Amino acid sequence: MTESLSAALTLFVSTLITLIVIMDPPGAVPIFLALTARMTPAERSAAARRASLVAFGVIALFALFGQRILDYL
Repeated sequence: MTESLSAALTLFVSTLITLIVIMDPPGAVPIFLALTARMTPAERSAAARRASLVAFGVIALFALFGQRILDYL
């Protein structure tokens, strides 16, 4: 049981680091601020929330069906 937990934790950390590197949060901040410069703080917060949910949805979709999509292509 400990071995499988350790393997799962290692996979999770590796995947998380890969996602952080790919998404580059510090590099995306100036782009987000430039695109939302004319928005109120409430609108900016809603836009950030919406963007995060869309990004999560895309990642989850490809995590679940990515291999099938690639096989189809």
